[in-house]
Amino acid sequence: LNEISYKQLIEYGFDEKSAASFIGFRNKLGGFVNKNQILETYNIDKILAQRLVYAAPLKTENVQKYSLMDAPESWLKNHPYFKYYADKIIYYRISFTNEKKFFSSMKVKPEYEAKMRLYLK
Repeated sequence: LNEISYKQLIEYGFDEKSAASFIGFRNKLGGFVNKNQILETYNIDKILAQRLVYAAPLKTENVQKYSLMDAPESWLKNHPYFKYYADKIIYYRISFTNEKKFFSSMKVKPEYEAKMRLYLK
């Protein structure tokens, strides 16, 4: 699922808009870590996506992960799960040395924290 091409998505049955959304979201994330993320993709045929999720393997070893302390600012500001918290994370890593305090200090909703943790070491 992290290696499937636009052409392969079209051949699988996705229309051009769905295939482009799939590839675009995957690129913004830096790769899917969880198959359910595919179903979060906007403008995608959910039924077809669900069939693809069950049929194709998900290899995650090439997905880049960081700690909050060493994540590049550009990565934080562009990643869909971190971009709204990027400035706070940058501020907190100057203020705190303990990464465990970040989420409670930032008051991140549990569902957003769970998504962020997918991309953390």
